[in-house]
Order: sequence, then C-alpha cells, then structure tokens
Amino acid sequence: MVDIQTVSIAITSASVVAGVVHYAPQLRHQARARQDMVKARYADLLMASYSTCGSKEFQEAMWEVIQANLARAGFGTSSSFSTVDSSMDIVNSVVVVRRDSG
Repeated sequence: MVDIQTVSIAITSASVVAGVVHYAPQLRHQARARQDMVKARYADLLMASYSTCGSKEFQEAMWEVIQANLARAGFGTSSSFSTVDSSMDIVNSVVVVRRDSG
C-alpha cells in the first residue's frame, strides 16, 4: 500500500511540472508581445516625427537654423538667401497642395 507521504510527493512533483509546462509558453508569448510593442512605439515615433517635419512651422524653423549656420560659417548673410527663401515658399505650397489633393 502507498503511504500518504509518497502520494504527497507525487502530487507536488506533478504540480511543479504542470506549472513549468504552463509558464514556459507564457514567457515566450510575453517576449513576443514586448517586441511587438517596441515595434509599434518605434512606428508611432517615426510617424510623429514625419508629421512634425512636414509641417510649415518646422520647415520655417529649420530654415532659420540653416541660414544662421551658413551665415556663421561664412557663406553669406541672411539677406543673400532671399532667392532660396522664395523657392522654399514654392516647395511648401506644392507640399500643401499635394497633401490636400491626396
């Protein structure tokens, strides 16, 4: 006949094995879910930066920084960039028309 201690050891061993069998796929699933979440965050960040870079305010601010850096580097003054300024307005208007039509 089997005593109570042997039954208790068998039940404990079986429950440990069942726990490991259940927990291993859960860990794998959580790792995949974490990777997917990181990819989604990266995509959100990329889209947010893309929409920010496409705004007229960002382009104007960036152009001011470029003008200041070019002037500081000795490539002329801000007034010598007026033709480029007008061409930037043309580019911005094309971008706005393209966004509205698309």
